[in-house]
Amino acid sequence: LHIRTLIANKICGTLGRNVVRVGRHRLVKGPCHETELEALQFVARSTSIPIPRVHRTYKYKD
Repeated sequence: LHIRTLIANKICGTLGRNVVRVGRHRLVKGPCHETELEALQFVARSTSIPIPRVHRTYKYKD
């Protein structure tokens, strides 16, 4: 994942301090807190508000 984000950063550029485009319709954002991910999933499940869909999460060991 680290190599892919570096390559995508060179090809597509960044969209902010912690956001990198890795495809036409996919972004990688990080680091994120678990509460942020849970809130996104709750809003997606409970409302019709258009929000980014969480495809996969990774947890780094400290």
